[in-house]
Order: sequence, then C-alpha cells, then structure tokens
Amino acid sequence: MKYFGLTDEKMFLEDQKYMEMAKFYWGWSPLPIGAKIIGGYSDNKRAGVLIRLVNGNLVCGNAGKISRISK
Repeated sequence: MKYFGLTDEKMFLEDQKYMEMAKFYWGWSPLPIGAKIIGGYSDNKRAGVLIRLVNGNLVCGNAGKISRISK
C-alpha cells in the first residue's frame, strides 16, 4: 500500500488501493449522513480520508473530524 502523507501538491487519491489506508485515517467514528469515503487526500497541512458529502462537496477527514478542501 502506498502511504499518502503531507505533500506540497494536493493529492486526490480516488482509487480502491487507497481505501484501507483512508479508513485508517478516519477511525471508528460514523461518517456524516449520506457521506462516502472515496479515497485519500493530502496537502501541505494534513493527510486523511477523501470524503464526498451528500451535497457533492469533497472534504478531508481525519480522526472523525472533517475539514474543507480549498481550491
């Protein structure tokens, strides 16, 4: 499994091979209603799970908390 950690470039890792590591970042907390884990995400400030919310927005999740992904 390729590790995804902090990086200068934003990385949207939407591939099945990243799912196991992504779930490790999220932990045991329930996802927001209607949300789906779709892969991993990292940038120069954080690394975590890439989550698609019910409204279609993408967010970064880590340890049961979500944060916005700025463009």
